[in-house]
Amino acid sequence: MMMCVYAATNKIVIAICGALLTGLFIAAFYVFRTSKDFPASTKRISWLFLFLVAAIIYVTYAKLTGSWDPS
Repeated sequence: MMMCVYAATNKIVIAICGALLTGLFIAAFYVFRTSKDFPASTKRISWLFLFLVAAIIYVTYAKLTGSWDPS
C-alpha cells in the first residue's frame, strides 16, 4: 500500500491506499503501546509509526490536491 501511495497516479487508488495505510499504522501504534507482550525497545521504536503516518498523510494530500512534485 505504501508503494501505491508513492508511485500511483490514480487519485482513487491513492486515496484508498492512503486511508487504509494510515489506519493500519495507527492501529499498530496503539497495539504496540498498550500491549504488555512487547518489550520496551519495541514500544520506543513504535513512535516512528507516527512519523510514517504524517508522511503518508502529507503525500496523499499533496497528490490528491495536485501539488505533488517530487523533483
